[in-house]
Amino acid sequence: MNKLISDLLQLFNELPTRYISDLLNLLQGVPQKVIDILINEADISRGYIVYSDETLVSLLKVNDYLNSLPETRAFKTGVSRYLDSISELDIVVTAIQKAANDIDIDLTALMGKERTFALDAIRFHLAESAYKHDILTPLMQSVTRTTLTGGGLKELKEELSKQLKPERLRYTETAARDGLNSYYGVQNAAITEEFDMLYYAYVGTVKEDTRPFCRHVVKDLDGVIERDKLPALLKRFEGSSGMMPDTTPQNFIIKRGGYGCLHQAIPIINKNI
Repeated sequence: MNKLISDLLQLFNELPTRYISDLLNLLQGVPQKVIDILINEADISRGYIVYSDETLVSLLKVNDYLNSLPETRAFKTGVSRYLDSISELDIVVTAIQKAANDIDIDLTALMGKERTFALDAIRFHLAESAYKHDILTPLMQSVTRTTLTGGGLKELKEELSKQLKPERLRYTETAARDGLNSYYGVQNAAITEEFDMLYYAYVGTVKEDTRPFCRHVVKDLDGVIERDKLPALLKRFEGSSGMMPDTTPQNFIIKRGGYGCLHQAIPIINKNI
């Protein structure tokens, strides 16, 4: 059981990181493509951009190109590959429920349409808000600034390449992880309802900066939450650091300890697993 829990927590770290790596591989040709558009369309003199009507038109074409990327086959393939990798989570969750509660689960059938909704939500956020925040906006800002100030193409390409680094895509990685957490929460909400689970095993480590709610559950409650005591527990920590203000007993298994929480709640029948 401990090995399965370790595998579960590891997936929440590995899958989003893997997605970022795949995404950057797909986008590695973007800086050169932007430069090619400027070379072909903008007013260039000795490697530097000259402000002119032609240059402004080229800026619009760069914007069109960057906006079109999420619709390309390559980008969609990258997102689809991430969604496919979530099947690894299905396998581990199924094994955990067998080991902890001795029940066999067909997650696809159990989740029904909610599975499709959860995956579609991840796809939307990665292609829309995350892409615009981490890729479209910073790249377009760099191109616009360089274009309007007469900057050099070489320097612009270097700047664009620096934008497409893992450390610059934190929002995208967070979106991928949050989507995974939400999907996992939908899974466990379905399991909890179907099998009338009485407890949640709250798993994850306690560090120096662990939130008060998570520290209390792991340390003082031995990592087990009784579902019928959850309303009072949430009330006690209402407004606590990191907790989402709209957390309820019904959505707790999705929101858990709040923003960026690294703990997971596993539905269990017997508290002494």
